[in-house]
Amino acid sequence: MADNLARRLETNEDEVRRLNEEYIKRKASSRRAEKKLYTFCTLIAFVLAIVVVSRYMTINELDRQVTKAQTEYDKLKSANDQKAVMLESSMTLEEIEYAAKTRLGMNKPANNQIIYVDVQKEDTAYVAGN
Repeated sequence: MADNLARRLETNEDEVRRLNEEYIKRKASSRRAEKKLYTFCTLIAFVLAIVVVSRYMTINELDRQVTKAQTEYDKLKSANDQKAVMLESSMTLEEIEYAAKTRLGMNKPANNQIIYVDVQKEDTAYVAGN
């Protein structure tokens, strides 16, 4: 009986060692799988961060181009307004008359071409306010 008990104890010890080794192997395999998962998640996060940063850079570059174009537009509009003012102030009635006669072929109307219109005050209209 003692012999039988000793054999059972040895078998149980062997079984415990085998189960312990299996547990250690499963745990190591589980740790490897967790490391792979963490590595994969880290890689995905890194790729997403790169995508976000590149989109931000693209948006920033486009915003800079829009600002540059707006500044150039404002400068050209200001120069155009200045030239329009200079043109209006530089033209005299004599220059306008000369341009009308030479470039446009216009002449002053003759006396028989002039029609006078008599406007009376009774022709005015008034709008009543509410």
